[in-house]
Amino acid sequence: MENSLLAIPKEKKLKPAFVLALLVHLALLVFLWIGVSWQSETGDTVEAEVWDIKVREAAPRAAGEQSELAAAEQAELQAQEESAPPPPAPAVKEATPEPKVTARPDIALEQEKKKAEKKAAEDRKKAEAKQRADEARAQREEQVRLKKEAEQASRKQKAEAAASQKRAKALLDQEARRIAGGGSGGGKGKGSGGGGTRTTGPTGTGGSGTAARSTGPGTADAAYIAKVRTKIKNNTSFNASSAIMGNPPVIYDVELLPDGTLRNIRKRKSSGIPGFDEAVLRAIEKSAPYPKDKTGRVPSRFSVTHKPKD
Repeated sequence: MENSLLAIPKEKKLKPAFVLALLVHLALLVFLWIGVSWQSETGDTVEAEVWDIKVREAAPRAAGEQSELAAAEQAELQAQEESAPPPPAPAVKEATPEPKVTARPDIALEQEKKKAEKKAAEDRKKAEAKQRADEARAQREEQVRLKKEAEQASRKQKAEAAASQKRAKALLDQEARRIAGGGSGGGKGKGSGGGGTRTTGPTGTGGSGTAARSTGPGTADAAYIAKVRTKIKNNTSFNASSAIMGNPPVIYDVELLPDGTLRNIRKRKSSGIPGFDEAVLRAIEKSAPYPKDKTGRVPSRFSVTHKPKD
């Protein structure tokens, strides 16, 4: 039975089927023509009927012919389906990456240049601010230093003035005691007066005393005065400031005992600088005892002149 269904029918059996198929196609064409004509007349809707050539309605055939024809058509359809290539798989669309937005080279260089200029300006401002702060701090420190030095100089000057007054008072007291002792000695006996008494107190300041110091015996010569002036200068401790106007001298008259120790110191002329006058006075005291002159004796008196900038 299977062999009879799959067998190709003979040519004489296909003629009625061919005629029937032709009739069906003619009928289909007629219907299509009628449909097209009707559509052109109405213009509203389009209707089409599709006829499947597989479905055939015709005069009843013999049961054997119909089964053979159906088996042949089924075999042909299966062969077409098997031989038809599979539908291609849909292509997978690859996602295209978004293009990166890159800055133009000249714009990037301009931005870098602006950043560098901004940073340089900030650094310059910081350096200027630091310099101003350092200068202000140095100025404050200098003012504090100058103030301290001025205070120290003022205290030193006051101390020197007090010491000078104290020494002057001591010399005055000593001179008063010497005068009192000399008067009592002169009343007691001949030749026991002040000429033979050793004292470091001040001598009188009358005209006769001054003349004796300048022209009397025992006055130091120029060579001796130059020698002792150098010694006194080396012992003088004083820093001459640039604020001192000119180079004013101080003059001291010095009286010595025979052993070279001091008997009296009198300031004949002040330099106008109390600190310098006091420094020279201390140097005269520090230089004692004084040496002998070329005759082998110590001069009884000499005058010394000293300047702050010498």
